[in-house]
Amino acid sequence: MILEKVRYALSSGANWSGPIRDFPLVVDKGETDNLVGFCMDGVTKISPTRLEVRKRDFTPKGDLSVLITKFFRM
Repeated sequence: MILEKVRYALSSGANWSGPIRDFPLVVDKGETDNLVGFCMDGVTKISPTRLEVRKRDFTPKGDLSVLITKFFRM
């Protein structure tokens, strides 16, 4: 079951006067059993439910999509 699907326009940042100097991203998946998926490198787990990415002088090449879903146990 998909709980949340979030899309965030990052590519518009390529139209700015330069790279994003400090880009912090924190994704909270809600519950420890939930699964989260997004494509970025340098992801750090900062709590049982929160993941963080920090970029300096970041020039996005595309938009960001985050998917949070429940883990199904049989």
